Amino acid sequence: MGDFNDIRSKELDQSKEESSRKQALSLLRWLENSKLDDIFRKMQLCKKEYTWSNGILHTRIDYIWASSLLSQCSISCEIAKADCITGSDHNIVIAKVGTGINVKTRKLAKEKQLKGKKRILRLDEAKEEEWKEYRDKLDKEIKKALEIEDNIERIEERCRSKDIDKI
Repeated sequence: MGDFNDIRSKELDQSKEESSRKQALSLLRWLENSKLDDIFRKMQLCKKEYTWSNGILHTRIDYIWASSLLSQCSISCEIAKADCITGSDHNIVIAKVGTGINVKTRKLAKEKQLKGKKRILRLDEAKEEEWKEYRDKLDKEIKKALEIEDNIERIEERCRSKDIDKI
């Protein structure tokens, strides 16, 4: 998620279709080819709404990406004005995703056992195979937590039946 400084669609993600802007940053192509979903576009198929403007041109250059399985549980996605909140020239993309997974707190004994140790993740050193393994493991854990298999219709129904405020 974040500011990618690029658009996915000249027709939908910028206010002027005629522009010299080159489309499809290699990172955006990689995200699409990795079967990740742009949650805003998945929820708002044809809506023209923007996250940045220079006063003349308006563009949607901020995204939240999720795996296909996780994006099936998307409840909503919207763009909120942020100039009064953050002072940023970007608006905020807000997504609600119902996982059905209850947050568990660590027990005091586990906290004492860790004694303030931290885990450092070196994401910049991760190999493509490790990312694939991580995606597969994450999908498996989500399916396990939702107590369902690959049936997308059941996933969607399960997500619709969850109250986001009780998750």
